[in-house]
Amino acid sequence: MKTMRKVFIVGMGQTKRGRFPEKDWRRLVFEAYDDAMKGCSVDPNDIGHIWLALYPATASYQFTASHPTVDVLGMGSRVGCTTVEKACTTSGDALHGAFLSVASGVYDCVLVVGAGKYCDALTGGFAALAESNFVLAQLGILGGLDRGRGGGERYIRRYVTEEDIYHLYYTWMYYATRHPRSMIYHQPIKTQEEYSKLPYDVYPFKFGAAGARFADGGSAILLASQELAKKYTDTPVELAAVASIDDAMLHTQSVQYNPEEEGVVPAVAETWRRVFEMAQVKATDLDVFNPMIIPR
Repeated sequence: MKTMRKVFIVGMGQTKRGRFPEKDWRRLVFEAYDDAMKGCSVDPNDIGHIWLALYPATASYQFTASHPTVDVLGMGSRVGCTTVEKACTTSGDALHGAFLSVASGVYDCVLVVGAGKYCDALTGGFAALAESNFVLAQLGILGGLDRGRGGGERYIRRYVTEEDIYHLYYTWMYYATRHPRSMIYHQPIKTQEEYSKLPYDVYPFKFGAAGARFADGGSAILLASQELAKKYTDTPVELAAVASIDDAMLHTQSVQYNPEEEGVVPAVAETWRRVFEMAQVKATDLDVFNPMIIPR
């Protein structure tokens, strides 16, 4: 692994989650950025670049959101903005690019900001979307399952118990119900018996158990070099590793692997390997593991 500068998180911000028809994505971007700036002492003039994570309702690769972003944040003609649109990995890829831009020494401070207007775009839910979208149905990205051959689902059913699935749900809910900006703040967590009676939306997920499916909202993270981080805080949080790897589209036909036996798609396994190598830790060293989705 090549030597790079250390990267630190010096500010974070979030908007409240919910349905906000009166707010467009620019408003959510600004509110997340404003919240991040209120919680730290970073000088806006130190921000050298913006990485915007945005998955627009049109899912259009020609959606030039960078110009409105620098405008609404008051940074026009001073910084550039790179827009990332990559479905579920949109924010992760934006963070990956931002991390490298600081680690490489190109910038000392960058802003990663994202916004979503999912209440306007996904009114029918993911299951309805998958049924009407050939690509989604073939990819089986819902829950990371191999819908074409059923291998991923067989793997999970073989090695993952109903109790395991409930514990994952409980972990997510434990934090979500305690976050004041969550849509389910202070809502009760279902018992394992209550959870077991709910139907699966897409195995192994029961989205209805959370009490909320989609939300509008925005988030922001400020990344800085070690030198600049020391200027703003005595307790910077190091971002030890970030990795991003893709598999080919329609991977069930183009990637040779046995989902029933291996479980994890090659790109996922290689991403984890690189992250652990970069951070110089082992999986057994982790105190908390919070996956976005259950891997195959």
